[in-house]
Amino acid sequence: MNKVSIRPKTLVGIKSLAKTIKKRDTIQYCDALNLAAKQAGFGSFWNAQRILSKKGDQSPRAVTYISARWFERNTKDRGHVVLEFRVDNPVLSSLSQYQIDSCRYLSTGKVVANDHLVLNFSSDSKDAAREEIARAARAIQFMSATGLRPTRARNKYLHKSRYENRPSFMDHETPWVDPNTRQHILVNEPYEGNMHSRQTERNAWKEKYGFELVESSWKGIYFPYGGTRMELISYRGKGVPLGPIKTALERINKPLDAAEADWLEFGPGPYFESPEEQKTKTKP
Repeated sequence: MNKVSIRPKTLVGIKSLAKTIKKRDTIQYCDALNLAAKQAGFGSFWNAQRILSKKGDQSPRAVTYISARWFERNTKDRGHVVLEFRVDNPVLSSLSQYQIDSCRYLSTGKVVANDHLVLNFSSDSKDAAREEIARAARAIQFMSATGLRPTRARNKYLHKSRYENRPSFMDHETPWVDPNTRQHILVNEPYEGNMHSRQTERNAWKEKYGFELVESSWKGIYFPYGGTRMELISYRGKGVPLGPIKTALERINKPLDAAEADWLEFGPGPYFESPEEQKTKTKP
């Protein structure tokens, strides 16, 4: 049977059919979703999502949406883009605004529903908005896998709060904390050449200050498809144990790639509303 002639009965089936239609007709994914939903007997994809969600058509993995606006100054075109992805453990419902503000990848964001993070800035192009969203999604992947949360305690690793003590092999570093033990970890994401060319300095630094350094096979958050790599840093004996963190990251999907994601694209308004937002609006 031709896959395009199938009438799907679940959200997963609708999305699978939409990908086939998108490839066949060379159209935007959001338009293909609506066509697939109509083939399934619904007025639109959002209508299908609302109805099927109420029937319990849910994946065991947590659905998360991240959205952001964009504005092209040269052409005056504008709109907003939305990413839908899944993680094993929900993150947004447990994030405080302080933690969001503390994370370089989420700091412009606001959780508007347990499944939807809005990045409150206007990128200067659609592609730039996608990259910022993808970076935020990778941070959520990291939190979901490890249970760690953002913190502002970077100075714990720079000694007496003096930035000049920052080692030269550090780049794009971000501090994280275990919310249960209050132990800290630093994630370092230098470009691969910088990581491996300063081995002597790295070894001397970790021995002098009592650190453990472990390179992660999960490529990281900052720019994993542009040459950066992830290194985990913790105080030896009194920091977050790095072995379980490294193992947890090895078990999850690869870092989200903006170039491979299926994007929902919209004009300047009305703004996208997630299923959780829609449920809230329908409550008496």
